[in-house]
Amino acid sequence: MPSNQFILAYYSKKPLTRDSIHTRAEMLAEYTSSLHRKPSIMQSLSVGPHTGILAWQPSEESVGWPQFKSVDDEAVAWIGIPEHDAMSNTKPDALALAREATVVSGDPDALGAPYACVYRTGDVLRIVNDSLGLARLFEFDFDDLSVWATRPGLAHIFAGMPLERNEEAWSGMATLGWNVGGHTHIGAGQQMPGSIRIVASSELGVRREDRYADWIHRTPDARSSWQAASRGMIRTMSLGGYFPRAPIADLSGGKDSRLLAAAALTSGVTETVRTVRSDHGEVETAEKLVSAYPGKINHLVTEVSAPKDPAEKTDLEDHLLKTMRGSEGALVPFTALRGPTFSGYPPLVIARFNGHGGEALHGGEYYKGSWAEKLAGSGTSGAVTRMDKMVAVARATSQEGRERTMETIKNRFATGRAMGIDTAYGLLNYFYSAERMPFWASSSPNRSVITPYYSSGLLKQIGRTFIQENEFESFYAEILESLIPAWAEIPFYRPAGVKRRVSKFFWEFYHWHEIKKFVLERADGSANFDAEGMRNLVHEVEAGAGSKNIEATFSRFIWEMSVNSVIEDINRMAFSVRKRLEHAERDPAH
Repeated sequence: MPSNQFILAYYSKKPLTRDSIHTRAEMLAEYTSSLHRKPSIMQSLSVGPHTGILAWQPSEESVGWPQFKSVDDEAVAWIGIPEHDAMSNTKPDALALAREATVVSGDPDALGAPYACVYRTGDVLRIVNDSLGLARLFEFDFDDLSVWATRPGLAHIFAGMPLERNEEAWSGMATLGWNVGGHTHIGAGQQMPGSIRIVASSELGVRREDRYADWIHRTPDARSSWQAASRGMIRTMSLGGYFPRAPIADLSGGKDSRLLAAAALTSGVTETVRTVRSDHGEVETAEKLVSAYPGKINHLVTEVSAPKDPAEKTDLEDHLLKTMRGSEGALVPFTALRGPTFSGYPPLVIARFNGHGGEALHGGEYYKGSWAEKLAGSGTSGAVTRMDKMVAVARATSQEGRERTMETIKNRFATGRAMGIDTAYGLLNYFYSAERMPFWASSSPNRSVITPYYSSGLLKQIGRTFIQENEFESFYAEILESLIPAWAEIPFYRPAGVKRRVSKFFWEFYHWHEIKKFVLERADGSANFDAEGMRNLVHEVEAGAGSKNIEATFSRFIWEMSVNSVIEDINRMAFSVRKRLEHAERDPAH
């Protein structure tokens, strides 16, 4: 998904009039309101002829950390919540922290991830983001206007510029399931890569500094201590205290959830953990952990729920229309088809803890099993071979789409090589953290999702996996022991080998004739899929040979073929802004 925060910043080479800014803001307020469950939206502005910040959020939302704050000629918009101790009596001021983050060149990892800070004082606009570029902030250039926005729709409506489907993004969606390269799904924008600093003003224009290579080269000699990792996780977990309802930490018998629950309890942000009664005996292990905890703890045990069949939706195209409007394409296709129909963004009321980043810390996500042996000692060629196999797995994709995706992947590896990453192991870890997690992960767009594995004390540990073999296993034990020593003594559960519930293919809960009709009518409509291959997949399903691979291809194709609806909506608003601006130029008196 794109961010559930609605924030935009701009730099205009030609001065914008106050009336023209308010014309754009008026249409954007309408657009924002239409995407929220409760249409009452609060608009905040810090604007001038050359630079400005605009932000919108539900009027009823009461999150303790401000999305926008301004005093006199100073303003900040925060995307995500930067890491700090939210349980302390001396919490930082949002503006003071923005000054420190954007003006003072300190440790780029100090505020964790994901976050981006947009700070304006006088005419000067400054933007910084997290080390890995996890925050969903997109960059657009429109002639003399540069725009940074959390959604493509915001940028194009503000600029009064129409948009179209971005083929670079949809090639990656067809072959790998995400927008490889960070290209926006609609419009010619790109997600801001990690470790960027931007300064823009009427005097300077736009100046940009990329610090990613510096960040990587510092990591081998800056191994985080387990104390620093513990502190960072605790601070990150404490951010859950900014939301009206107390969060709940999931506690299974596995490694990652145990460490997250330990950090959550130690931070003081919650006293409640939850375990799902799975087929693997996790409850028994969790009960041992609860008994060993030295403080107050509430343990909730919930039953495994049957896979949900969204059969009541029945109308596939209505579901696609609404969900595409909410996501603007930036949703994993499998989730787009299986998930609930988008019904508007609700006010944020509770934080959720998420284990994203755990795989990046362990390293080797694309280097497992037989691949570890095949790629041992290899460099770029080995990494390319691994990704080429992944791209080739996708069914019914076109040669053009596969080639476009591989070109982007090779460019990413070339960038890694230029920064001194020279092994297949390092390049694949770099690709995972620089490509997959920023553009695929669903945790980054939502500021109510807390990701402690991306806290300040662990980001450098992720960077180390680009340069050398992983050493997180021993590091993990030290962190857990520092948080709750007794938990380090309890063995992890061993799966009983009982098969988990298997969910249905999505054509089993949507009417098959709807899917078949949708695919066959549009089979020739995408340069990323082979039309005859798509028709053959329809025949395979009807012959009873449906598979997960076919389901992935269908979901990616259907999702791409649904994007025109949101393009038409946004272009209608962009054209309206353009007409109003042109009318104002012709008739300034009115």
